[in-house]
Amino acid sequence: MGFGILFFGYFLFLNLTSPAYTDLLAGLILLLALYKLTPVNKFFRMGAVGAGIFSAFGIFELFCEFADVFGLDMSEAVSYIYAPRSLLVAVISILILTGIEDVAREVGADATLGRVRLSKPITYTVLPLHAILEFPSVGSLIPSAYALAIISLVAELAVFVVIILNILTIYSAYMHICMPEDVDNDADADKPSRFGIVNKFRQRQAEKQQEYAEYKLGRMKAKSEKQKKKGKRK
Repeated sequence: MGFGILFFGYFLFLNLTSPAYTDLLAGLILLLALYKLTPVNKFFRMGAVGAGIFSAFGIFELFCEFADVFGLDMSEAVSYIYAPRSLLVAVISILILTGIEDVAREVGADATLGRVRLSKPITYTVLPLHAILEFPSVGSLIPSAYALAIISLVAELAVFVVIILNILTIYSAYMHICMPEDVDNDADADKPSRFGIVNKFRQRQAEKQQEYAEYKLGRMKAKSEKQKKKGKRK
């Protein structure tokens, strides 16, 4: 299931101390999850693109870590990775939350919608600000090393809290929103599901079938009228 895989991929963002070892795995898992959710919402599709780019960053981070083991100094290159990495985490998080919000609103998953509305404003504020603080030039603007250390610590703690909130939101989506492909196909289609999106999906399928039936009926009527007109002319 997309939301279940998404939960595990996003959970890896909690590794704030040595993300170079988990970013590639996190990016690939998120890419798989968001790819599965692509047909559901356009924001998941955009998130999948972000996850693909994030995976590329993960490869570079891992390369830098292994290069350091072999005595190659990549510290300067790594210092320029943190800001775009944090910015990508912010973008992916915002797209995920927006996608979940749209789906939750559509299917009436009020519990999930409530969590999204709690997480969104904090995510939109904390993660972009954290990305800005990661730029090397920003640190030079703060003259006191002590003040810079305090600001960095507060920023990291804020990011940790935001990621926890978003993990809980994704878990809520996993618990309250079920994708149609997760439902047993052998189950009785006439029996209402406890998952809103399943009923919505069935309703849409029924509407499409009805539209097609009406289209065929219209074609048959038009053909019959045409034959009658030809018969009258004869």
